[in-house]
Amino acid sequence: GTWAQTGGSGGTFNATAGTFTPAVGATTSTFEYIVTGVAPCLSDSSIATVTINTPPVLTTPPAYAVCDDNNDGHALFDLHSVDSVITGANPTLVVTYHVTQPDGVSGAAPITTFPYANNVPNSQTIYAHVVDPATPNCSSSVALQLIVNPKPVVTVNSPSVCAGATATVTATVSTAGSYSYAWTVPAGATNPGDVASFTTTIAGDYCVVVTNTTTTCVSNSICGTVTVNPLPTPVTPNPMTMCSNGATNQAIFNLPLNDSVVTNGVAGYTITYHHFLADAQGDTAAINPANTYLGTHGETVYIRMENATTGCYATTTLLLQVTQGPVAVTPYPLELCDDNNDGFGIFNLSDATNEISGGSLPPDVSITYHLTQSDAQTGSNPLPTTGYPNNDPWTQTIYVRVYYTLTGCANYVQLQLIVHPKPVATTPNDYHVCDDNADGTAVFDLSTVIPQVLGTISAATHT
Repeated sequence: GTWAQTGGSGGTFNATAGTFTPAVGATTSTFEYIVTGVAPCLSDSSIATVTINTPPVLTTPPAYAVCDDNNDGHALFDLHSVDSVITGANPTLVVTYHVTQPDGVSGAAPITTFPYANNVPNSQTIYAHVVDPATPNCSSSVALQLIVNPKPVVTVNSPSVCAGATATVTATVSTAGSYSYAWTVPAGATNPGDVASFTTTIAGDYCVVVTNTTTTCVSNSICGTVTVNPLPTPVTPNPMTMCSNGATNQAIFNLPLNDSVVTNGVAGYTITYHHFLADAQGDTAAINPANTYLGTHGETVYIRMENATTGCYATTTLLLQVTQGPVAVTPYPLELCDDNNDGFGIFNLSDATNEISGGSLPPDVSITYHLTQSDAQTGSNPLPTTGYPNNDPWTQTIYVRVYYTLTGCANYVQLQLIVHPKPVATTPNDYHVCDDNADGTAVFDLSTVIPQVLGTISAATHT
């Protein structure tokens, strides 16, 4: 028999082989198979109709992106939410999804668990198999990319500042990108709006939600805390008064004696003293040593009180006053000779009074003499000013207090008592000369006897 195409178009027909290969655009075709009869048999024929079904026409869907709640690269996908995009919203088509491309073409091993969790982190391609139930042997397949976008990872700093200063609050996203910021601020603070960083003077929690404007993924709400530490409240000390030496308007001040006054006795503060306010504010050029500071009458010293924990500080001032002190001149030693060479003698201490006072003792100034420095400083146990027997042999230091009753100031000097040993002459040998004229008189050179008289005594210091 032989084949003949009787209807339809498109495709390739091979009459000899009896095959027909449809092509794109082929229409339904009919074919007649003819068997030629041999007499007395008649010829016969049969008609075959080939129906051409068109596979579903699909739309390649855009990447299906979701946000990663825990940033592990995995998420859940509602795959069937993409069906209408792939099929053009054709309700008669059936869509299944497959992990591999061959399965997507054949329709084997469809995904059956929904929502689907990607098994390749961050990005995975799966395949949709689409078929019309009316023509189950005609199907189409298309790829669908699944993308897991990371959630923004955000940190917010927690600054501490001193009252009156501004704190800078900054949200930092771990990955570079384009982001928007939504802040929640404490009562009394101004919401900064869509910014990553801003300044504030209000204490409290500042929280932000960050959105990646490219992926639309949203961060958790992350908070930072602004701490506003109070400033110290220094107590301004009373003017500090010291006594001069009677000749200048300066005196030595022990400035740290004011520390406990400035802090009101509260621990945890560092106190420094400065010549200028700018130095006190900048914590520079502190007076050192502060306990022996040579200050001038009417001088203002600036005090910095700093909290040792927070670093917050405040300043106050200290006025220095120098009260007139009495003149106190260190006198020459009082010296006497020792008649019995025992190292002791009787001194009139008052012989040094005028020299100590600078000429004559002024009114309202008293001078007393003491065995010890501490007695002189307190005015205790004054020594008699006349007929004083030294109690240390040969040399002794007496401590002198010069006190001005009008100002309460005192100055102090030392007086040295020196007892010199009395020279002891040696009796010389008799000095004999010859009388040339027998008149009983002669000339004697007594200087020749001096070495005998001096004996072991130095001729350089004795006559």
